[in-house]
Amino acid sequence: MEGEIMPTKHNYIVMVGKDEQINQEVTGILLDYYKPIIETEITKALQNLCVYKDQIAAIVIDDSMGQKDIRNFLSFCIMEQLDTQMPMFLLDGTEDDELYNEAVSLKIDEVIRKPYRIDILKTRVLNLTELFRHKYRLQWLVDTQTKELRESIEILNHMRMEVLESLGTLVEFRSFESGEHIYRVHFITELLMREFQKCYPEYNISDEMIPEICMASILHDIGKISVSDTILNKPGRLTDDEFEQMKKHTEYGCEILKHFKGLYTDDTYSFYYDVIRYHHEKWDGKGYPDGLKGNEIPIWAQIVSVADIYDALTSTRVYKPPYDHQTAVQMMFNGECGVINPDVLECFLHIEDKIMMTSQKNQKISNKTISNIQDNNLVLHNLERERAYHRAYTELLSQSFFEFDSEYRTLEHFNVLGRTGTEHFKPNMFSEVHPDDIEKLKKALKFASAKDPIIKIEIRVSDELTMGEYVRYLVTIRTTWDIYTNKRLGGVGKMEKILDRF
Repeated sequence: MEGEIMPTKHNYIVMVGKDEQINQEVTGILLDYYKPIIETEITKALQNLCVYKDQIAAIVIDDSMGQKDIRNFLSFCIMEQLDTQMPMFLLDGTEDDELYNEAVSLKIDEVIRKPYRIDILKTRVLNLTELFRHKYRLQWLVDTQTKELRESIEILNHMRMEVLESLGTLVEFRSFESGEHIYRVHFITELLMREFQKCYPEYNISDEMIPEICMASILHDIGKISVSDTILNKPGRLTDDEFEQMKKHTEYGCEILKHFKGLYTDDTYSFYYDVIRYHHEKWDGKGYPDGLKGNEIPIWAQIVSVADIYDALTSTRVYKPPYDHQTAVQMMFNGECGVINPDVLECFLHIEDKIMMTSQKNQKISNKTISNIQDNNLVLHNLERERAYHRAYTELLSQSFFEFDSEYRTLEHFNVLGRTGTEHFKPNMFSEVHPDDIEKLKKALKFASAKDPIIKIEIRVSDELTMGEYVRYLVTIRTTWDIYTNKRLGGVGKMEKILDRF
């Protein structure tokens, strides 16, 4: 707003009256401050108000105009809301209070009784016009800043949406779904939320909540970033162990969410957290990760879940072809995708034609959009190419490295080429160690100290590259310590493969 000035200047004072002497007297004392507009007829006075209204500093009307004309003039000013923009003065020499009372009821700002002192009249007019000038400027500043704030919020929301879409698309890119899934879930969520809001007002879903919930829906699967590619893109049915790993994406997602605080406020955080964590919970309590049932599941998580289920059923996935709309709806009602809140299903039925059309329309749009991105964005192509090379080279290299924190969570896993692309954050660094070697490793770590921080140990470890088989490694770990408190901070380690397999 720096350098801006108010769009208008109040240069004129309007004097309305039939007494020429008073007209000249009043405008004469104000000539050093304002240009005069003197009118003796009410019609011309009203015309000038329309022409100069944004440049008028004050209006002075004399009782010589007569009560009827004064009434009509002030009523016009009220109708045009001029009474809020400039002060209005009445010069009143009548002996009763009738004109005075009517003028006050018609929002005259000050009635100056005749006879008056010229110096007092001048002071009153200048003081009140200055007050209105400051009031006008304050209102202009508020309006201008409000407009700028609104524009800034729109820009920030647009940027938030772009970040959310980028994060969501990153997940879909890894799972070869090209990003269209998140767009359709977003649109279906909005349709369902608005229908549910209309049908069930007792849930107190406000208009302001719906856009945030829709944005949260974009991140519902963000935790899949931490799921192995081999599980995420497996064309067949997942094993029990693989499914358990897949289920953890809801918890991983909540951890990832904590690192993107700029995407939400304290008031909207629950929408994002609930959608990410609970979109696989089921009405009968047989979902995951927490086994919530019924209304224990936040309603926005339930609605995003239905949007996710419908789109998953009607879309091509690596493990299945798409179902048609009618089959998908039947499967949802039969509980083949888990039991769903009957109220949400009822709302789905109310708008199923809209959902089907919107989903199909956005599938075409998103396919075209993502196709353009894939054609033009070399970064994405290069990212996938490098990831494939990393995976291949990792299998050929005999050494890899890792780091962990004080809670023994693996934070990084990389080799001489950098991150492998196939290893991700793990809440427990012992999860892939052979069961018979876990205590052996823990005991070695326990005896490490700030004075003697390095340990070497042979253990057996499995990961996706060994297809679940345990491989013997010589592991060297250098623990790290706080020099002031002598507390363990974590450590870094090197794994060197010993080629015989068990």
